[in-house]
Amino acid sequence: MATLPFPMRSDHAARATPRRKDALATRERLIRAATELFATRGYLATTTVDIATKAATAEATIYRHVAGKEALFNEAYQVALKWGLGLFRSADVEQAVGTKARLTLIARRLVDQGSKDPALITLLLRRMEGVTLDEPSQLLARDFRGALTQLVAAGKQDGTIRPGSADLWASIWLALVTFVVDRVIVRDWNPDHGSVSATLEAAWDAIAYRADRPVVPG
Repeated sequence: MATLPFPMRSDHAARATPRRKDALATRERLIRAATELFATRGYLATTTVDIATKAATAEATIYRHVAGKEALFNEAYQVALKWGLGLFRSADVEQAVGTKARLTLIARRLVDQGSKDPALITLLLRRMEGVTLDEPSQLLARDFRGALTQLVAAGKQDGTIRPGSADLWASIWLALVTFVVDRVIVRDWNPDHGSVSATLEAAWDAIAYRADRPVVPG
């Protein structure tokens, strides 16, 4: 008997592929619907019925993919965090010369994405009340914050960021960038508005080294 050039699939396996694709598409719709609703309504005001309706599926379908609303939030939050971590690992950010240039690129990406996909950026930057983060979410959130703090610490080492706590300066910088993103999301500013550039420059100035500044312990 001649050897076949590739293994034959059963009819069941052949039929399983499109079903698997459908399941993945449904899961992605649920995560996207959850992202948009959590971002606009908040976690507590969003129900599984709302999510299912927005995803054009039955509420019971949610429980075939995740344990419930909190698990779905964590799935959506992890998508946002992975996108955020990708900012620090992108080639142009890694190749940019100097801490200010790297932070400016990251800030601009956040602002631009806030204009294009406000729900994703809201989930990334805003803390949600009433939800418990699972371990993968906690680890990714720690990685995102750690990547920013490490970048600020590198600026301290090269003398461009003021002495003091890198975590404190990262918090201050991110708070000002989040303020800009919020203004863009609500359409008070567009990404090219002069106040965007001015506030991002203020975010850098708040943490930049100047000889006349007092040293903050840390």
